[in-house]
Amino acid sequence: LTGHLGSVNTVAFSPDGRLLISGSGDRTIRLWRVDNPQCTATWSGHGGGVSAVVFSPDGRLLVSGSGDRTIRLWRVETGQCVTTLPGRTGRVNAVAFSPDGRWLVSGSGSFSERRREDDAVRLWRLENSQCVATLPGHGGSVNAVAFSPDGRRLVSGSADQSVRLWRLENRQCVATLQGHSGAVSAVAFSPDGQLLASGGHDGVLVWKPRQTTTISMTLEELIEWEKH
Repeated sequence: LTGHLGSVNTVAFSPDGRLLISGSGDRTIRLWRVDNPQCTATWSGHGGGVSAVVFSPDGRLLVSGSGDRTIRLWRVETGQCVTTLPGRTGRVNAVAFSPDGRWLVSGSGSFSERRREDDAVRLWRLENSQCVATLPGHGGSVNAVAFSPDGRRLVSGSADQSVRLWRLENRQCVATLQGHSGAVSAVAFSPDGQLLASGGHDGVLVWKPRQTTTISMTLEELIEWEKH
């Protein structure tokens, strides 16, 4: 699929699998049909490269995060930007919807050592587009965020080499998971919420969130482990 004029930084499928969205360093978002791989829409508005995109659980909204330090909510059917949320003073690196579609979490932070103050996880209530909590603690840019399948927990991964587990109910960090030797760039819960995976340049770590224990694996070892 060609069309972007810059690097493609992020992609996501719609919940029904019929649409694909891509975000690029060219500051645009492109919408593609999967059954007929052509670009059906190009959305512009960000003043910086698009670093994260995600569909809402019902597929009606799309959220994008950008190097312009904003989060934008788009109506998929029309391509209209319905809300712009300020990402504060750092680039928005990651966004994720809660399973019920009521909440949005974002991870931000600059790659510059001069802007450590915005290395934060933010929780947004979509009903009124308000930031209801800033979850501080990371000592580097927050590169990845995700909700647990039951929507009760958040996880964040950071350039400070740590993974943090948060309880949504009281917005408290319940565990800081150490084990990576470099920046954490990806996090994901298993579908049943019993396992948590985090990835970085040093490989993949698989955690049991309830015990906060870890199974350290390289990507090759993880693939082999999944076969059994």
